Amino acid sequence: MAVQPLARDAPVGSLSPEIGIYNISLTCFITRINQRSAAGMRLTTFTDFGLRALMRLAGDPDRLFTTDEIATEFAISRNHLVKVIQELASAGFVVTQRGAGGGFRLALPAEKIRIGEVVRSLESRQALVECFRVDGGACVLTPKCRLKGRFAKAREAFLRELDGTTLAQCAYPGNPRKGASKRTAAA
Repeated sequence: MAVQPLARDAPVGSLSPEIGIYNISLTCFITRINQRSAAGMRLTTFTDFGLRALMRLAGDPDRLFTTDEIATEFAISRNHLVKVIQELASAGFVVTQRGAGGGFRLALPAEKIRIGEVVRSLESRQALVECFRVDGGACVLTPKCRLKGRFAKAREAFLRELDGTTLAQCAYPGNPRKGASKRTAAA
């Protein structure tokens, strides 16, 4: 079953019946931002998947998860999620354990992980606007643009707001399944 994203105008906090979670790309951790200003910021699917995975791990921090479990629970691409988890591991947000009974879990307590830090890390390869690209992009307005500075200020305000929220505040406990085994991380 293909999951349809929430409509662009879906209210913050609306439920997605297909995956049973909040529209997390704008909710949970953006509690103090005015809805109008939050609606203008968009996160990549890569970051959205990363935040979902981290929120799920925070909901059961002593457990090892597999990409198959998370992908199935949230009805997202397993292949895309594998890349996300690799990036989260490289950034130090998760640790992975290979082999039989392996998986991944949070590398730090959820209280120590700031959402703004996660978003900065996962969005680092994606410029908000073309002129923010490392190579400067190809925008012909760049030499005289008066909007670039305002975009930079808006991005920083958005991230500062997310810096005030920890992963623990957004933990998602999931939906326990009957007969599901609970794998714990080795001490």
